[in-house]
Amino acid sequence: MKITTQQTSPIEVTLNEEDQKNITATYLEKLWNWNREYFIENGQVKVNITHYSSHSWDTVDFVRKATTRDIFAEKVFQHLYRR
Repeated sequence: MKITTQQTSPIEVTLNEEDQKNITATYLEKLWNWNREYFIENGQVKVNITHYSSHSWDTVDFVRKATTRDIFAEKVFQHLYRR
């Protein structure tokens, strides 16, 4: 993430805990090819998808076979969001 400004003097940005978590999660998602909605079940990375039409329904979609990096990412996100 890049923050640019036209100011010539130093700028200080204060982020609350929620914003810090979101910035961290966004960076880690990109780094690890992970989505904070993913979960691992039976050695597979899956995601819940809600479909909308005249009514809505949920499906669990297969994303990929889980790797050790996926298992690590899931644990980090669980800790980050206390799920």
